[in-house]
Amino acid sequence: MENVDQMIIDSFANELNCSFSINKEFQNLSDLGPNQIIEGVIRCLWKCNPSTITTIPSYKMPGNAVDRFKIATRIAQEIKSLGINDSQIGYQTLLYPNVFESRRIFLALFERLPKEKVVVDEMKRSKFLMDLLSYF
Repeated sequence: MENVDQMIIDSFANELNCSFSINKEFQNLSDLGPNQIIEGVIRCLWKCNPSTITTIPSYKMPGNAVDRFKIATRIAQEIKSLGINDSQIGYQTLLYPNVFESRRIFLALFERLPKEKVVVDEMKRSKFLMDLLSYF
């Protein structure tokens, strides 16, 4: 699971531009706190469905417990609206995360990220292979 965690952590920096990703102390999902988990989830939601930025305008959680509950509930609803029908995803999963649930949520969200980068990478790889073959 360390490889999966490292892939997720790398995605926070490379694809999602998370504010905490410049900090090299995060090696595993267990190193992240609730605020980092929520930021990662929100940034995934923004990438998967850009209109969610209107319903969840900030990745920072409020200090007020009632507002935190409302935002976490809204985030869980947005996750489910993407077709991630895990009945265990709710406000409590986001406010009190554990590594296993967080990993499951991130993997499901990553599957729904736009594929445009993959196409570009495949095009670069194809060009590289064609260039390589032209030398022979």
